[in-house]
Amino acid sequence: MLPHVLSARGRSRLVVLAFTCLLAACASTPTAGPTHATSSTDAAADRLASPGAVADDHIVLVAHGMACPKCVTNADLQLMKLPGVASVRIDMQHGILDMTMTGDRRPTQAEIAKAIDDAGLTLVSVQGRIAEGGGS
Repeated sequence: MLPHVLSARGRSRLVVLAFTCLLAACASTPTAGPTHATSSTDAAADRLASPGAVADDHIVLVAHGMACPKCVTNADLQLMKLPGVASVRIDMQHGILDMTMTGDRRPTQAEIAKAIDDAGLTLVSVQGRIAEGGGS
């Protein structure tokens, strides 16, 4: 049994080592999708590169890279900072980010793309209507 083999100091070091490995694994875990750029990833990034604002009250993003609850928290925090975002529901297993908008000011495509990137995720697709031109 482990408690009889290691001293208290040894067990503490083992816990620190395990925690460090867990954090490193989260940061280095490859995305769930393909390891090379795909046309759907490029299309989603291109779609969000222009200055239009979100026109719908509800959009769904698909992103790769959510390997742990910390990734989900980062995505939620980044998206909730955007203007007009009322709520974000995240399905970590499938990489789905379901956003609800409110008010007149909506996030622009570039703001959404930056938030996803700042969260450490890779945007794969966007479902929802994006208006032409800048945000309100």
